[in-house]
Amino acid sequence: MTSHRVNLASFVLLLHTQLLNGQVFIRTDEAVLFAAGHGTKCTQGHDFLQEYCVAAALSVGGQLRNGNIILGDWLDTPPGCFLESSDKAIHFNTNIGGINDADFQPVCKPGLDEAALLQPGLGVQCKVGHDFSKADCVGAASSIGGTLHNGHLLGGEWSHAPYGCSVEGTDKSIHFGTDINGVNNGQFEPVCVKDLDDAILQPAISGSKCDPGYDFSQVDCPEAGLSIGGLLPQGIMKVGDWRFLPPGCSISGLNQAIHFNNKSDGVNDGQFQSVCAAGDIKAAFLPPGWDTKCTPDHGISQKDCVMAASSVGGILRDGKFLVDFWHHTPPGCFVQALDKAIHFNTNTASINNGNYQAVCVAEYIDAVLVAELYEGSKCGPALDFTQEECIAAASLVGGRLRTRKFLVDNWDHTPPGCFLQKIDR
Repeated sequence: MTSHRVNLASFVLLLHTQLLNGQVFIRTDEAVLFAAGHGTKCTQGHDFLQEYCVAAALSVGGQLRNGNIILGDWLDTPPGCFLESSDKAIHFNTNIGGINDADFQPVCKPGLDEAALLQPGLGVQCKVGHDFSKADCVGAASSIGGTLHNGHLLGGEWSHAPYGCSVEGTDKSIHFGTDINGVNNGQFEPVCVKDLDDAILQPAISGSKCDPGYDFSQVDCPEAGLSIGGLLPQGIMKVGDWRFLPPGCSISGLNQAIHFNNKSDGVNDGQFQSVCAAGDIKAAFLPPGWDTKCTPDHGISQKDCVMAASSVGGILRDGKFLVDFWHHTPPGCFVQALDKAIHFNTNTASINNGNYQAVCVAEYIDAVLVAELYEGSKCGPALDFTQEECIAAASLVGGRLRTRKFLVDNWDHTPPGCFLQKIDR
């Protein structure tokens, strides 16, 4: 087996992303890492070109061995972009007939259907229309932590396992059950097609509930609750008509048990967190810095502030949403950097003193940080961030403001556009 290495330079760039049909994709296509298995490879049309391999592989945990991508024409590896399982070294195989000997993990473009892993529970299974086919099972399960048992997908007509794609709860081995009447015995985690609407938790405060149109049905409640940390004691969701619970789907603050309240006028006593659909607003924190604030048309309204800020880690301090007219905070929705307490400032002319993080609508939901690109490299056309977008994008991938200042200049020795300095990020 012959190979050669490509030496790379030490620049850190940010590549843009876009929103497509409600899902986020790097414009070179977001990557998923398949499990190592005999013969596993990317499906047709879901492989990366050589020039995109480094960026894609780094985004899923790949490493450059001694600062190099390893290129070769091999018979015993998958074709295209892949990682060696032992050390996650990034490789690219130009032999389209290469067959994976089970020691390598293909790096592939995802399909449009994103996978969700349900927690194990008695009878838990994917809802109708949200199953993965056997052909797609390995890729879907690999993308959320599943592994192949001795390099193989385990398939069978089991009465004790859910129909379709799942992973075993203890060793994460990927299974595909063909018994349409199979009942999960509580040992399997179904792998299902993720709904477009992600679930978020509303804070546990008296009277809180989902906004109209953002609640989950009783059928969807278990999956939504499990996706954000709820539990099904004995594999069963609690259903009732309670006056002291919020209507619809919620999680108990005491034991994380998932409940569904059929009483439409139930009032939260402050002990439950409503499970709500995130809707169309995607929020992002800006890092704390002098006068940092949302760009025009990217502010969050007071009505949406709690939901948006909660979705990115904000909390209600002592169960209170703090609203006032301040001069030293960013205008609109923000959190205090120290404890992530959610605030809303009605003063549109205020200036952030550097101790607060604005919560803004994110047109670009994600950025990818690409290290060790070729010397002189830069983001391709339409993949770079504007100056206005740079702070928000860089903060999503670990960037920080040096002494709380955004550094802007006309340098000859750096890549153009948005970047981080490797030594301090």
